[in-house]
Amino acid sequence: MRKKYMLVDLFSGSYNEENIGYELLNDQKNPITGKYYGYLPPHDNPNILELGASSADGFIDDILVVFVRKTANTSIDRRVIGFYPSALVYKEKKGGEESARKFRDKDGSIKTASYSMESEEYYPVSSEFALVIETKKYNSYMFRKQRVYAGKYPELDSIIDDYIERLIDGEKLEDDIIAQQELQEISGASAQAVRNAPNRKVVFENQISGKKVLRNPQLAKSAIIAADYQCEVDSEHQTFLNKHGKPYMEGHHLIPCTVKNAREIEEQFRRNIDCKENIVSLCPICHRAIHLGNRDEKRRVLTNLFSKRQPILNEIGINITEQDLLRLYGVE
Repeated sequence: MRKKYMLVDLFSGSYNEENIGYELLNDQKNPITGKYYGYLPPHDNPNILELGASSADGFIDDILVVFVRKTANTSIDRRVIGFYPSALVYKEKKGGEESARKFRDKDGSIKTASYSMESEEYYPVSSEFALVIETKKYNSYMFRKQRVYAGKYPELDSIIDDYIERLIDGEKLEDDIIAQQELQEISGASAQAVRNAPNRKVVFENQISGKKVLRNPQLAKSAIIAADYQCEVDSEHQTFLNKHGKPYMEGHHLIPCTVKNAREIEEQFRRNIDCKENIVSLCPICHRAIHLGNRDEKRRVLTNLFSKRQPILNEIGINITEQDLLRLYGVE
């Protein structure tokens, strides 16, 4: 993954001793916009220069924001309680009727929480899976200003990167295994549905963990049928037979079908990435290599698939480079 991130310490510091933290709303989806907004105490906006922005930028996008809090009131250690996988972080605080949130403070007054971050998704982390950051290993005062930016503690960067990647891939894999099981039971899409798929407007659905792209699983089945139930990395790869007597193959969106990717491809090329042209048929080993393999293994499989799929993607007007694709997987 290796992306820019910042740790945001919640519910601590002098402001919280006398006031309710603005950040009590960070894990709640806004009922009007369907987005998550990151609220911070007054006079405490993130420094987007630390995240790679220039002095002329008003915001920076695709930032991992990891929320932590004290493991106990008397402890200086922090545990991860949730994260925005890809947030937009503003230089100046934002507000407005739709996104500003009101709450009753400790003194009984009504406060309005402006926000500094927005995200399509929020991943809560239960205590049993929480990463504990032993603050004294790095700096006992590292959270004094409530922000820790990537690059400050290289060892911690690596730990955070690996931890978040495991959490995201674990959730994706669990959902994907269910989807692949269902894929074995359905028929392919009609010829008309396949033709129309790249031109459909992208539709999003709200789920517990945030917005997700609404997909047509029959398109994935069509891709597997078109590949004659063979692995597109290597047709010689062996698999087992499913209960219908067909080689078990799995469908995979080569350009990952995330909210962010779907929006960007639609804006840039006016195409929907949930289409047969963007779905490859893979044996379980190659599919797991993309999700769980090391960087070299992922790169090997992805470059193989891209060389075969680039002309097909170009035909429908999606013109991305191999470097673009590898960047989406964090292995450029």
